[in-house]
Amino acid sequence: ELKPTNRRAKTDKPKKSPQKKQPKSKTAATPTEQKPAKRRGRPPKSPQTKSQSSTQPAPATA
Repeated sequence: ELKPTNRRAKTDKPKKSPQKKQPKSKTAATPTEQKPAKRRGRPPKSPQTKSQSSTQPAPATA
């Protein structure tokens, strides 16, 4: 029990924190740049719907 916990804690913390943190920041950075177009697809529509739903999309995106 002590060995598995020690091995898991050591392998989970060092591997998960450095590997997951880097992949997350990298994968999050790239998807965020490409996804903004899809996720922020409302901003593009906001200019058109700005006059109508300027109070809805603005606060939602803000």
